[in-house]
Amino acid sequence: MGMPRTTPFLLLLLVAGAAACAPAAPVGAVKARADARRAPAEAADARSPQVFAFGWKVPCRVPVEQVTDKRGRKARLRYTLSLLPGADGNLDVRFEDMGFLEIDGQDVAPPGAGSQPGPSLGLMATAPVLVVSREGAYVGVRDLGDSAERLLGSPLFLEGPQQVANVAKLLPAPQMKAMLITKAGDHWMTWVGAWAGLELAPGESREAVDEVAFGERQVPMRVRYEHHGPAAGPSGLVRVSFTSTLDDETGWRAMRHVVTDMQRDAGHELSSDEEKALDQISFRRVIRLEAETDPATLRSSRARYEMVMEFGAKGKKGPRERRRDVREDRFDWDRAEGCR
Repeated sequence: MGMPRTTPFLLLLLVAGAAACAPAAPVGAVKARADARRAPAEAADARSPQVFAFGWKVPCRVPVEQVTDKRGRKARLRYTLSLLPGADGNLDVRFEDMGFLEIDGQDVAPPGAGSQPGPSLGLMATAPVLVVSREGAYVGVRDLGDSAERLLGSPLFLEGPQQVANVAKLLPAPQMKAMLITKAGDHWMTWVGAWAGLELAPGESREAVDEVAFGERQVPMRVRYEHHGPAAGPSGLVRVSFTSTLDDETGWRAMRHVVTDMQRDAGHELSSDEEKALDQISFRRVIRLEAETDPATLRSSRARYEMVMEFGAKGKKGPRERRRDVREDRFDWDRAEGCR
């Protein structure tokens, strides 16, 4: 079932995809909250909780290979992740030496071989400098600048020129800027931010309804952390996962308010038809993060992000529009410079 490509609906897609994938700092307090439901570990695995702590040494440069599948558009690329001291006592995270290896199964020729640069597959190719704390919490970005403009031309928001032009007018709005800053942190949250401060025993899980950033608002979201025990192989790493669920009951009305606020910031009040169209949308978003990591440092060998969004008309049967984005990063710590 097709959904209307009005500017409010396109804003809705951006808002839904840019809501925080995990609780913000102080992450440790959120994840170890006393009133969260806890599932006991199996008797054979019962032991004291492991404390997950950020321990990358700076300066640090580590090669990373990433595979993405964005609504059926696949790519494989390689880049170097750089972590350096920032001017304000925090740390700067930079994406350097980025190069596409494959796009939709086709090899990408190296620079100088007559090929054109590969297309952007989201914010990664136009990523600003991320800012993280010494404890591993995501803080924000140094300067979103023209990365915000270029983001609208990426497959994260690849729609018709007129729709893109309409939404581009909203970029100075506080809500839009907050959304893009949140979205920029997805990578760090998958690698480190979601786990820093976690206290969980092997075999244990924890569930709660927590508040996460949604533009300038905080909205309730169901979250679940799980410690799956040792990762496969002799690495000594462990596997952990995080799942967040946003649906009609937990976040739809807040998301609807954000869209209205953004339109108002741009000097446009929703028409009665636009109001009715938004009110008839049924929505669900599930994000799952996974990492095979060292609890003592949070140096992951593998980290995976998956987001599934479904839209449909309330009260109507039939197929729903489904959007799925998957990203997996593999870190080559044997070739890292510094870091330890």
